[in-house]
Amino acid sequence: MTIRDCLIAYLKSRAALSRPVVSSHNMEDCKKYAENHYDILHNVSSYEREWRKLRAEGIVETLDATIPNSKEKRWWITKINGLK
Repeated sequence: MTIRDCLIAYLKSRAALSRPVVSSHNMEDCKKYAENHYDILHNVSSYEREWRKLRAEGIVETLDATIPNSKEKRWWITKINGLK
């Protein structure tokens, strides 16, 4: 399973729980999710890089959900495209 697969599975799990908001710190949660569910170890920066790629490629469509005066970036996941 690739980093992309793990990240998409994590995003789907959040959406299934009616929490389609992802913030910067959630990449640490994604790392733990992959370790617990798939026994895969990657560093957080690898998930952050893949998250940027998914958005840039249009695989994950988002809207800005950043809270005013917050340093942390947040996104509403509106759609996950082109999945198996």
